[in-house]
Amino acid sequence: MDVDVKAVGGFVVVPPSVRPDGEFQGNEYRFLAGSWDDLPRLPKVNTGSLSLAPAGLGADGAEFRQLEGQEPVAIGRRNTQLFKQLMRIAGGCQSMDDLTMLADAVNSGFTTPLPRTEVARVVKSAWGYQVRGENWTGKEGRVTATKSEVVRLAQNPDALALLFVLRGCHAGGGRGETFAVSPKAMWKSALISTWSPKKYSAAIVIPVNNDVMMVPIAV
Repeated sequence: MDVDVKAVGGFVVVPPSVRPDGEFQGNEYRFLAGSWDDLPRLPKVNTGSLSLAPAGLGADGAEFRQLEGQEPVAIGRRNTQLFKQLMRIAGGCQSMDDLTMLADAVNSGFTTPLPRTEVARVVKSAWGYQVRGENWTGKEGRVTATKSEVVRLAQNPDALALLFVLRGCHAGGGRGETFAVSPKAMWKSALISTWSPKKYSAAIVIPVNNDVMMVPIAV
């Protein structure tokens, strides 16, 4: 029988609990298989079988102490850490209420938990990305271009292709600044394996109405 062992901040909702609010308000949790009669037959966890274990509650009973060997999340980084974790788990939630319960569990694992109002703000932000279809955490990276960029570069499909490739290479940094590109360097690194230095050069500089327009490669 498979058993899920909950770590610090984890929680279990079991029958006959009833959802008090949200999309599934009034619905009762039920066993999909088995019953409470199976509880005595669950295998016991042997001493030492878990490499990390909860160290208990804080002095005031409101905080979890850090797991042994786990780096504490510094004040000033809790929002970012909570947001990243919520973005990873939002896809498995059916409502913002579900995500809020998980956010409370994550927050309780911080040495100094965030205020509930701040947790609610982070949850709302993460859930917004999820319902808009903009949560790409754990998925293949994406690149975008504005409509005006596509229109301006449509005369040179190679320029448009290079723009997307470069943005794909720099998407993770999120820096947003303009950077220099070298046809020779891109050719040596086989950025686009079939391209020559000359093709890179033609894609970078495009004549437009007697002017010269540089490909807008800021990311």
